[in-house]
Amino acid sequence: YQNWKKNKHKDVELREQCYKRFQHFVDRFEWNHDALVKVIPQAHGTDYPVALNICSTGFAALSLLDAGWYGQGIYFSSSVRYIIPYFATKKTPAIIIAYVIPGNIYPVIEHPELSNSLIGKAITPGYQAHYVVTTAAGKPCTNLDTNITFDELVIGQESQ
Repeated sequence: YQNWKKNKHKDVELREQCYKRFQHFVDRFEWNHDALVKVIPQAHGTDYPVALNICSTGFAALSLLDAGWYGQGIYFSSSVRYIIPYFATKKTPAIIIAYVIPGNIYPVIEHPELSNSLIGKAITPGYQAHYVVTTAAGKPCTNLDTNITFDELVIGQESQ
């Protein structure tokens, strides 16, 4: 289900590139080649006591830090380097590496500072996650031809 492909705006090309970048990442893992349900490793930075709680009871979409630039949910990245600013200032910083089932992802290109942003919004109907290719500053990357990009994956449900 990829209803964004039906949109005839110029944004479709950038959204398609974002989607292909995600698919390329998923395909890097041999276990996904013939799998109906794709599983990917992702990093999540937090404080050590919170990490212990997550490991005991699972993730929770609490939005304690902010409304979420790319939607409501639990934020992950494929890059530990990228998430350092999110946890390095914690009293006892910790990183969780989790296997995530992203489901059907919505490729995000909406800038958080523009009127069409996804700040604080629920995951787009028909999708289970939002995926955005970002610059080091966390803004959506508009030139996906560069190799200097990062990503964020927003999962809407704790059980994914």
